[in-house]
Amino acid sequence: MNYLTKTKEELIRVVEKQKQEIESLKALLDKQTPQIPNKKKSEITESDDQLKIITESSLDAIILMDNSGNITFWNPAAEKLLGYSKHEAIGSNLHKLLAPVKYHNDHEKAFSIFKHTGEGPVINKVLELEALSKDGKQIFIELSISKIKIDNKWNALGFIRDATQRKQTEVSLRRSERKFQNLIENINDVVYEVDKDGKIKFISSPIERIIGYKPEEIIGKNFLDFVGENAEYLAGRLFMLNENPEINNDYKIKSKSGEDRWIRLSTKAIFKDGKLVGGTGTLVDVTPTKLIELELQKSEESFRHMVENINDVVYEIGIDGTVKYVSPSIERFLGYKPEELIGQNFFNYMYEEDFPVIVQRLKTLNQRNYSYQRASLFC
Repeated sequence: MNYLTKTKEELIRVVEKQKQEIESLKALLDKQTPQIPNKKKSEITESDDQLKIITESSLDAIILMDNSGNITFWNPAAEKLLGYSKHEAIGSNLHKLLAPVKYHNDHEKAFSIFKHTGEGPVINKVLELEALSKDGKQIFIELSISKIKIDNKWNALGFIRDATQRKQTEVSLRRSERKFQNLIENINDVVYEVDKDGKIKFISSPIERIIGYKPEEIIGKNFLDFVGENAEYLAGRLFMLNENPEINNDYKIKSKSGEDRWIRLSTKAIFKDGKLVGGTGTLVDVTPTKLIELELQKSEESFRHMVENINDVVYEIGIDGTVKYVSPSIERFLGYKPEELIGQNFFNYMYEEDFPVIVQRLKTLNQRNYSYQRASLFC
């Protein structure tokens, strides 16, 4: 995308430059024509030193075509670009010499009008066309054409620039873009890009599978419009990209049908000239996993509430005797709060004569021998 934008800007600069050169050449030709009306136009251009300097030093090919469609001027850059010497080119029909057959019909229709009016669909425009060089190769060119009147007849003055390398680069770029587009459209993760204000600049098509919106329904809108109650929090997270170039979080959003969906965002900052301009990343649907997690949390809370409100003491200890959990009712039995016991060794609170029996019981737990054992504890 950036390359194509750059190319467009370069093309605009080329057009402006060529317009200036065309005006200079037109002025010089117009100045000479009434002074030596009986001379050939090629002799007119060669007789003027200033015109010769301009045309011979130009990096662009400069070609003049007369009212019959024949070449009357051919500068060194034209020879270098198209392969024909000045002697070979001058007097030849321009379109028969350089234009692929596919352009001939359109040229004949347009040229018949141009001969009489100086008007046509290509006049004062920059075109991207194909041309044939002397060796038969087809090259891409940028062509700008201006009308000019010589001996009271309309002639065409053209500037040609080789665009083959740029065109090949564009073709390769578009091929890469299509390949990349196909890749991101066929992975399960959603790829997205937002600007610094949260406006969605791009989002891949798998988003429709997750929240029901097509990309074209989302692009151009602010992502905060889709996150409901999380909007304020997410706005702050986006701002955090200034200090933390990558953020990851799970969020609940509303689908097009109103259903709650859980997504996992991984966003990396985009900086330009040291300033945050946006973020890009991936989005994954984690709804099934998140719903299970939430159910487990509810179950855990319910179990914890039940355990903490029964009379019996519920506990968990490691094989080495470390207390991992003990319910609040322990305080009623031993006077210790749970936080005083968790992390301590269970054996520190037993009488030594009970050690062998308890150790043996712990060793046989993997044999599912869960028979009741009475032990004395320090209170």
